[in-house]
Amino acid sequence: QKKKIRALFDEMLDYERLAKDSLGEQWAARSEPEKKEFSELLTQLIRNNYQRNLKKMLDYRIDYAGEQAEQHEILVKTVAKHKSDPRADTIDVSFRLADAGGRYRVVDIITEDSSLVRTYRRQFVRILKKDGFAKLTDKMKKKLADGD
Repeated sequence: QKKKIRALFDEMLDYERLAKDSLGEQWAARSEPEKKEFSELLTQLIRNNYQRNLKKMLDYRIDYAGEQAEQHEILVKTVAKHKSDPRADTIDVSFRLADAGGRYRVVDIITEDSSLVRTYRRQFVRILKKDGFAKLTDKMKKKLADGD
């Protein structure tokens, strides 16, 4: 089952674009080996995070709430409603999609107005400026080793 979920994420998500956008302007300063290492680590972190969150989402019904074209991207809006607890808050989840080789793939996930890419970028840029790239990748490796 984990392999099926991973395959689904891998088909939907543009990990390379997520990595590039998560580093923002810092991406250009990285060497090709650094970009490759960072992309691989971020891919693993995202997979782990969303596999964990997927289990929580089983209690929710996801309703399509519309879409909005934005230049070369599409923002697909959804609303998650708890299946059995009508008092539970609904959760707005939007997916920013961009054309990647002839098909649209997710390049950002916005949950309750919190962008995955912006959140990562704030964390990563702060670590890069303070401690450097090696420390950033060390922290990512430690997070993966700790099971996060």
